[in-house]
Amino acid sequence: TSSRSGGGGGTTGGGSSLGGGRVTGAGGSSSEKVSSLVELINSAHVRLEAVAQEKQARLEQVIQLCHFMEQAQQVLRWIHSGEAMLGASFSIPNSLPEAQALSQDHQQFQVAIEKTHASVVQLRERSAQLLHCNSQQLLEMENTVATRWENLVTCAEDRYKLVQASISFYKTA
Repeated sequence: TSSRSGGGGGTTGGGSSLGGGRVTGAGGSSSEKVSSLVELINSAHVRLEAVAQEKQARLEQVIQLCHFMEQAQQVLRWIHSGEAMLGASFSIPNSLPEAQALSQDHQQFQVAIEKTHASVVQLRERSAQLLHCNSQQLLEMENTVATRWENLVTCAEDRYKLVQASISFYKTA
């Protein structure tokens, strides 16, 4: 009986030893699994960080593009206002005082469009900064503003020439 107990004890001890080996083996295996999971999580975290940075950069571009579009719309409103002022205030003078009054009106108009010119220049600079966005919308808006601005400037120059010609006419008449 004692040999069985001893044998049993040996077996139990052996069982404990094997069980301990299994626990140690399982512990090593668990440790490896945990390390593997931590590595996997870290790898996923790095990928998510990269995706998040990419998305954030894209969102910042979209925000910059939206601000550009808002600024461009404001400049277009100012250009439209200038066009309306130009169209509404021009008449054919019947005398030198009327021609001189038109000249003064035109000088005030020039001051107004010079402010718009500063905004057009800022808009062009901003557009150049945003070229990396590669947006068709940006290019179209920049072209629209440039075309409308050039037309306004051309009309203003033509008006100035007409006003000056009328002053010259009435001075020599």
